[in-house]
Amino acid sequence: MFAFEPQSINYYLLNKNIYLNKLENNITSYCVAVSGNSEFSKLYIPKFIPGGNRSQFGKEDLKNMKISANHIQGMFGVTLDDLCAVWNFPFPNYIKIDVDGIEVSIIKGAKNVLSNHAIRSVIVELGTDEEQQEAVNLMAQAGLRVKSKTTKNWGEICFVFERN
Repeated sequence: MFAFEPQSINYYLLNKNIYLNKLENNITSYCVAVSGNSEFSKLYIPKFIPGGNRSQFGKEDLKNMKISANHIQGMFGVTLDDLCAVWNFPFPNYIKIDVDGIEVSIIKGAKNVLSNHAIRSVIVELGTDEEQQEAVNLMAQAGLRVKSKTTKNWGEICFVFERN
């Protein structure tokens, strides 16, 4: 299993949990931002605290962040397609995308990965009705359909997609 966490404090906590639970042989973590483009950029962090969320990669997006960044961290971002095609990661069977605002961009950067029949299921947290509809359409193009979705939680709905 691979885990990607760009925010440095949360990356430390992720690795601490992997260590404490003796999961080093099961989980490999990377301090990388999965995004819609493969590029060096910045991570805008509104709450530079353990468990802080709503960070944005590539630009400071106050709509999704809610408050201005109080820390900016240099970061490399990569698409899921490039992870597999350029860096030879295996095609995943399961994906969870929870990135506070750039989910659709990540889906667009994962066209080949999502179309690969290795994918069995994808979980995505989505905000606005427009984001939800665009994500559902992109997933359908990749051969994935909505299996279920949760009720709103903090303004977002969790969609579970599975192979048709």
